[in-house]
Amino acid sequence: MKSTAVQNISSVELILRNRVFNSYYWKEKCFGLTSETIIDKILELKYIGGMNHSSNQPTDFICLFIKLLQLNPSEEIIDEYLSDPDLKYLRALTALFIRFTYPPHKIYSKLEKLYCDYKKLVILKSKGYAIIHMDEYIDLLLNSEHIFEISLPKIPKRSILEENGKLAPYVRVLENELNIDKNKKENESQSEHESETEEEKDIDIFKNLKIPENFFKNKKRKRSEDKNDKNEDKNNKDKHRHNHDININNNDKNENKKIKENKEEKIKLPDLDPESDEYWLELRKRIGIN
Repeated sequence: MKSTAVQNISSVELILRNRVFNSYYWKEKCFGLTSETIIDKILELKYIGGMNHSSNQPTDFICLFIKLLQLNPSEEIIDEYLSDPDLKYLRALTALFIRFTYPPHKIYSKLEKLYCDYKKLVILKSKGYAIIHMDEYIDLLLNSEHIFEISLPKIPKRSILEENGKLAPYVRVLENELNIDKNKKENESQSEHESETEEEKDIDIFKNLKIPENFFKNKKRKRSEDKNDKNEDKNNKDKHRHNHDININNNDKNENKKIKENKEEKIKLPDLDPESDEYWLELRKRIGIN
C-alpha cells in the first residue's frame, strides 16, 4: 500500500522541508495547486536539482516534489504523468515521487520502462549545471541512497524480488532488440529452407518419374520414319514435276514437228522447174508474198 501524504512529507529531512516551506517559490507558486494545475508549473521547469548553493535556496524542482508528496495523487494519475515522453521534466519528477513512495516491486516495474528514454536533462550540481540523460537519471534513482539532498528509502536488490516471485526476470532493451533481430533472421532462414525443400521435392518428383524403357527409341524411330516419309514425298513431287516437264517438252516438240510438216506441205510445190518463173510465182503465193 502507498503511504499517506503526512508520512511522505515527514520522510523528507527536516532541514530541507523548512527551507522549502520558507522559500518564496513555495509561498507564491505552490499555494492551491492540484493534481491537474501542478502540471503547468512542472512544464515551466528548466532543470532538476536539490539546493541552489549559490543562493542557499531550494530549487523549483524540489518545491514541486514536496507539493506532489503533499497532494499524493492516485496511481492512475501517476501513470498518466509518465505516459507522455515529450514532457521530460514531468516524467523526471514523477519518477522521483515513485522512487520515494512506492513499494519496491512497483518501483522496479515502473521505472525500468524508462531505461529506453534517452532525452537530455539539465541538472544543477554543486559546481554548476550539467547534462544527464533520462536513463542515467533512472539508474541513479534505482541504485543510489541519496539524491538532491534527499535520503531515498532502501529497497532490496532486484534478484531478491525475482527469487521471491514478486518480479519477472528483467530483459534489457538491447537484449530485447537482439532477440527481435534473431527471431527475424530465424524466420527468414526458415522461409528460405522451406523454399529449398520445395525445390528438392520437385527434383525428387522428377527423379522418381518412371519413363518406359523403349520411350526414347520409339521417339527416335518415329522421327526417322517421319523424315523418310518427307523425303519420299519430296522425291515423288520432284519425279512428278520432272515427268510433267518431259511431257510438256514432248508436246512442244510434236507441235513444232507438226507445224514444220504443215509448212513443208504448204511449201511443197508441184513438179516445176526451179529456174522457171512459174515456180517462183507459185512459191510466193504459198508463202504469202504478193
